[in-house]
Amino acid sequence: MQARLGVFLLCAVLFFVGAAPALGQPKTVLQNKLTAERQSNVFRQSNLVRVPETAKNKHSAEGEGGRRGAYMEVREHRTASLTKLDVVLQQSPQVFAEAAALMDADSGVFYFTKNAEERRPMASLTKVMTCILAQELADLEEKVEVSQRAAGVSVGSIIDLRTGEELKLGELVKAALICSANDATVAIGEQVAGDHDTFVQWMNSKALLLGMSRSRFANTNGYSHPSHYSTAADLAALARYSLRNRFFAGVVRTRQANIRWIKPQREEYIENTNEFLHSGFPGITGVKTGTTDAAGKCLIASVSRNGRNLIAVVLRSGDRYGDASQLLTWGLKEVVDQVACTGGEYFTRLKVREGRLPEVPLEAENELVVSLPRDELGNIRKEVRIFYEPVAPVKAGDRFGEVIFTWKGQELGRTGLIAGRTVERRPWYWTKGRGYF
Repeated sequence: MQARLGVFLLCAVLFFVGAAPALGQPKTVLQNKLTAERQSNVFRQSNLVRVPETAKNKHSAEGEGGRRGAYMEVREHRTASLTKLDVVLQQSPQVFAEAAALMDADSGVFYFTKNAEERRPMASLTKVMTCILAQELADLEEKVEVSQRAAGVSVGSIIDLRTGEELKLGELVKAALICSANDATVAIGEQVAGDHDTFVQWMNSKALLLGMSRSRFANTNGYSHPSHYSTAADLAALARYSLRNRFFAGVVRTRQANIRWIKPQREEYIENTNEFLHSGFPGITGVKTGTTDAAGKCLIASVSRNGRNLIAVVLRSGDRYGDASQLLTWGLKEVVDQVACTGGEYFTRLKVREGRLPEVPLEAENELVVSLPRDELGNIRKEVRIFYEPVAPVKAGDRFGEVIFTWKGQELGRTGLIAGRTVERRPWYWTKGRGYF
């Protein structure tokens, strides 16, 4: 009980400002137990073709339309601050969206950003957080009974849930991700957390755990709200994390599916709102569309081709698929693997106390290959860190530090710095400066 109370207090402290009020509806003992267990799990769960925009918004109101060590010495320190991303190269792609980002899904390095730290409405891109959190905290085979609140959602894309109907949680997740069903996300939140608004608080907790410091959620589906916003950089990081989940990755690349109800027994055919999946763009693997009047047309798109995995985010774009195509195509063409250092490459010398030799050379422990845009290898910065000053004897291969490689303030990788040779301890009769007596 004390552990659960501690988790609750932590969540409350994190979100005492602007936290949405609870529904105030009574819960059963079982619901309270389930809610406490899942709440604690939130903190424990923590990797140029222009496509025409054919989907039409069927609703005048907001929502998706269309298809349903103790000592350390820094020898060289040039690491830039990551507080404000500014990654624009001379040969950067032409992007007209008001905010955009291109990220390496494997390393998390941004190759291009445009207003990527600017807070903006995110529309239905919200559902990425809703669904990944549900998958981590609940069993997708759970049976969900639709509440009156969930059934009452009618703005934007819905699957027409009705009060008292039953279907599996996994079916609701599919509906939310594939056809962007707004009613499904409310049912998801209520099932996983016991009520919708508590689930939203958990979404904010998860955002903090993922480093999404400039994001805040006020609902599960992306309806416009002053306290509901994110950034292109945060959304790219969220997509990167979510795509590591096998079920999530499988759903967001699904073109069409049937949603099945348990009670009453019925099915509804749905199609993915992501036109990339229907266009034949090679290697597209997701992720999510979003559209509201406040957010404009938004898109998270991911591609996997020839061993390269990229994530593009565009916010408020007049041609979201065109902008995303420019980003992804440029990344696939211009980002290449380059050798930052080779194994055994010399970096510096380190003083050795009481050794037959005064210093020992330090070499790279391993080869490091990084992915960067062409011609950017010369812009890599290296930071040598020494953990401690050794006392002889020193054996070849002993590790005394590391070298960190950065580009545009972002870490590309690091490798250990090891002794390049053995340095024996000088004998007791050896005097400094004279050798022997």
